[in-house]
Amino acid sequence: MKSRRHDGLLIGVTGTPGVGKSYFSKRLGNKLRSVGITAKIIEINDVVDSENAYDKIDDLGSRIIKPALLRRAMKKEVGQKGVCIAVGHLLPETGLRPDICIVLRQSLPVLEKRLKGRGYAKAKIRENLLAEAYDDIGTRIKGKCGEVYEAETDRERAYLMRYVAGFAVGKKLERPGHRDIDKFPELEKLILDGNRLGF
Repeated sequence: MKSRRHDGLLIGVTGTPGVGKSYFSKRLGNKLRSVGITAKIIEINDVVDSENAYDKIDDLGSRIIKPALLRRAMKKEVGQKGVCIAVGHLLPETGLRPDICIVLRQSLPVLEKRLKGRGYAKAKIRENLLAEAYDDIGTRIKGKCGEVYEAETDRERAYLMRYVAGFAVGKKLERPGHRDIDKFPELEKLILDGNRLGF
């Protein structure tokens, strides 16, 4: 089977650090391979590193991106042919306009545990949990993609993998429904349970 788009199909996978973007993208790549499509997976952070597409590192350890350099590098990486999956929380800054974009969401307690496991400082964990609660990345990517879907549960993620695979081989599918994912009750609980992160 061939991709429905001969000039290239671009899939974006984004979300707050720690939501499982890389793992999901590998599974999506396997799903596409099962229908005869080999997708190129591009980790945006790797492009930032290889192209030195940042000026400096801020007090929380985040890199200050050079937007113009990152956009040029990503355009070159994606190219014009085949199927690409662009992965990373910096997707809104790349200038790319994916055909389909999947914004992965995660519960705040799970996200806090993962970020602690990565050795993030308390201030950086707080920053990322607030970004997740406010759906910062999902809000910024809207209007930059052909289709945008948010997914939190394993079931939602698996469904979107099947949808993308069907889309890629040209099946006429009904678009997935939209679900509002409200994180403010979780944020309120974190605050009321001692506010250990200093919100």
